[in-house]
Amino acid sequence: MINNGYRVVFNKAKEATFQNFKVRDCRDNEVKVKVQYSLISNGTERLNFRGLRPEYPFIPGYSSVGYVCEIGKGINQDIISYGDRVFVIRGGHQSYNIQTLNKVIKIPDGLDLDLAVFARAASFPLTGLRRACVQPGENLVVVGLGLLGLFGVQLCNLLAPFALVAVGNREVRRFLAKTYGADVCFDPKINGFEDQVLKYFEDISGKSGSDVVIETSGSLEAIASAVKYSAMRGRIVLGGLSNQPTNDISMYQLFNKGINLIGGSSGSRLSYHSYYNNFTERADLQFILKLLNEQKLSIDGIEPSLENPENAHNIYKSLDEDYEFPLACILDWTDK
Repeated sequence: MINNGYRVVFNKAKEATFQNFKVRDCRDNEVKVKVQYSLISNGTERLNFRGLRPEYPFIPGYSSVGYVCEIGKGINQDIISYGDRVFVIRGGHQSYNIQTLNKVIKIPDGLDLDLAVFARAASFPLTGLRRACVQPGENLVVVGLGLLGLFGVQLCNLLAPFALVAVGNREVRRFLAKTYGADVCFDPKINGFEDQVLKYFEDISGKSGSDVVIETSGSLEAIASAVKYSAMRGRIVLGGLSNQPTNDISMYQLFNKGINLIGGSSGSRLSYHSYYNNFTERADLQFILKLLNEQKLSIDGIEPSLENPENAHNIYKSLDEDYEFPLACILDWTDK
């Protein structure tokens, strides 16, 4: 059955449009989802809107939730059936998403869709924690207190660190990080910031520096700073996106401290096996949905903004230019 659908399209840099399209029928082993909500990824979509992608037009977005409205041949309805509430992996900002069965995940009963839509955002810092093989009792730092960083603080707290430090340049977000379990928060703009972090860890644990830094901001200055307050043989996970070259990172300290730089991209996962420091994306998302349903992860205090996708251009223009753009922005497709 062909439907009329709507989607957000980046036609070129700095141009977002709301367009209609014909929604095709499901092919074998595919599932069609009537989307209710999709979550904007502030960092990635800001860069794509600015022109980072090599090719346009482009449909942004990779987190959406909704109801199964059509299934293709070959789908076992004991696994997925009509009306099931699902999270769509890499589902773009559009009113209908069609994916293969392995790209849709049932949402637990009792978990609201407008909370479930955050699952992929929370899975990014989880990937970094797995890649870094974090152990209970280690000193941890989360840098960047956007959505990824605030989920990172909560996930770190679940791992029983010896000490957990959050680093962010906005007071309101540092306050949120404390409510999510950070022992102490630092403003990276203060003089002697790195020395204060080192002193804090020395005083609280007797160890000079952080065992693991989860860097979510994509700031090159933040990475260079993390090298300075990392412990011997520390690990720095690069969880934020940056495409800028730099000469500011101290290779001398990287070498002498034996620090490991770890790429934390979701795309760095192996796709076929969940074991030790690599879980598949599907396995991680199932786990995150479980944590959200059990209220072990929260968005309390984040106050998401619910927006009409018809206003796509103004939304993305604000994302690009407005320092006070909401921590979380959800596009509402319920009447589309």
